[in-house]
Amino acid sequence: MKKTGFLLIILLLFIPLLASAKNKSELTEQKFGGESYLIENYQQFKSHYKNLKRPTVGLALSGGGARAMVNFGVVKALREEGIPVDLLTGTSMGGIVATLYGSGLNTEQMLQIVTTTSFGNLIDLGLNGSGSLLDTKKLNYFMESVAPQKKLEDFEIPTALLSFELSAGKKYLTTTGQISEVIQSTYSIPYYFPVESRDDKYFMDAGIVEATPAKAAAALGADFVIATTSFADKDYSDLENAATSIDRFVNIMQENFSQQIIADYADFVIEIDVSDYNFMDFNQAQELVELGYLITKVRIPALKKKLTERGIELQKYHNRAINDVSQIMKDMADDRIIISGSESNWFLNYGQNKSYFDQDLITPFADQLNFGINAKHDNLFFSLKGERFFADGYETKLELKKLTAATDLYLAYGNDYQADKESDYRLELKYYGNQFKTGLGFGRQNDQHYYLISGDFVFATTNFNWQTENDFIYNRKESEIELLSSNIIDYDLSSKWNLASQIVYNNTEVLDSPIIYRGQSIDEFTQLQTSLDFKYTHTLLEPIELGGILQTTDVGGYLFTDYFETGKADLSGQDNDGIAAGIGFDSQLYLLGLRPVQVDLYFSYDFEEKDDKIGLELGYQF
Repeated sequence: MKKTGFLLIILLLFIPLLASAKNKSELTEQKFGGESYLIENYQQFKSHYKNLKRPTVGLALSGGGARAMVNFGVVKALREEGIPVDLLTGTSMGGIVATLYGSGLNTEQMLQIVTTTSFGNLIDLGLNGSGSLLDTKKLNYFMESVAPQKKLEDFEIPTALLSFELSAGKKYLTTTGQISEVIQSTYSIPYYFPVESRDDKYFMDAGIVEATPAKAAAALGADFVIATTSFADKDYSDLENAATSIDRFVNIMQENFSQQIIADYADFVIEIDVSDYNFMDFNQAQELVELGYLITKVRIPALKKKLTERGIELQKYHNRAINDVSQIMKDMADDRIIISGSESNWFLNYGQNKSYFDQDLITPFADQLNFGINAKHDNLFFSLKGERFFADGYETKLELKKLTAATDLYLAYGNDYQADKESDYRLELKYYGNQFKTGLGFGRQNDQHYYLISGDFVFATTNFNWQTENDFIYNRKESEIELLSSNIIDYDLSSKWNLASQIVYNNTEVLDSPIIYRGQSIDEFTQLQTSLDFKYTHTLLEPIELGGILQTTDVGGYLFTDYFETGKADLSGQDNDGIAAGIGFDSQLYLLGLRPVQVDLYFSYDFEEKDDKIGLELGYQF
């Protein structure tokens, strides 16, 4: 009996080790074309197509940053035309496309996701010791969440992600593992995106040595390789600039390697000229996808002819099921994506200086600098910040996200060091519905205790969009119900003209209003503010690249008129109100095409003060 118990204990101890050994990938060094590829589970990968009675077709999808989003259009066109694809290889953005398509995602749904998703919501600045400008954990998790199959080895189409393994100094093909844990390897770029490490190996983007992984597809056994390219013919006349010179050198190296690989290993090439686009043009996803689709459609007759010559018949594809991605899309919009584990980072905040007690919908410019720290553990988030490095007070907030699938718990506390004033606090239970959010809580601000009911919702049609955020409070001291309401209304008059309005109503002396008036300075408790912008939304200037990491986009102009009234008479008994009007220019300044800085320059004239004003607003959170 004792012996049996001892054996049982030994067995229980070894089960995790056996499971770990089973899950670990077998690594094969495959010598091919004068170099070596390290390939995970090589024989298992080939088993999916080794018994085909025709030549194996591989699709090699190129990298190239945002420009390589043309590959989404390529796979859509190939599938529509019944072009068989037995295996996929991808580099960088091509690896992301290969992952989403290979996992079994419905093609139309895939295009909808990539053309409507604000990728900036999935990217954080890398101030947490990662050594890179951007942190991409949310992006990796998002890709796994929308994919029907979560592990590469379970994909509908066998998929291999090409990267470069730094320790061995060799190309590496990832064919196994959770998407969120391995996708980083194919687009890791030092200083830009974190270098991925696992099993004492370090991976980065292989784009310089094989931007189009046609050779990798051939190494995996593809007999007929369809390759895509997304290269740009750029003007390098100003080579005295250091950034331009480095960019030119990298492009020469990349094109020399890639063109030779394509010439030697690609049986058919879908060349897509993306000279009109920048590698940071993620906001041009719709156009890039359409470009890839149209060019591929033009090349289809020639491709079909080549396939026929090689004895490869077309394939009748079944309609893929629609994957339910509503929850992850909603979580992304509500900033409720939860990544397991602990993390902390410092931050600086200038321009968009929103208090933890303020509403979220409208964040006006504030010429203030905040410094603080964010920390998290699983779904518990903590933030602490102080104005002028804590010289003027501090605020802290604690969020328990996804207390249930639809609820969060929110606690904020603020102290401005004033001895004659009590500290502010708010406790709120938030409920996230479909297109609306509501909350219930209580708090104290400006020495006034209150109970709170909040309600936010969005109403949108093709040309019309209305967003509103409302805080109803019961002021315990005054025994009154009061309201702070913020509204944004957009109406597209045409493809080039837009009417945008903001309305803020506040009859409380408790909650601070967002200031939208662009004339004289007004009080945070101003009762009514309105603004009306007549915008020219067509691009005034082409995007401008700055230093290889920043790019201006969406430069537009507008005419505006603003109005306010305090709801109180002045000393002479006259209503206290004002009107301002002017002209402005705005733009988005993107970091690597993903994180926007709002830039707004305007000239206004205040008719009440009979004075003009020049405003330059720059808002970003680091």
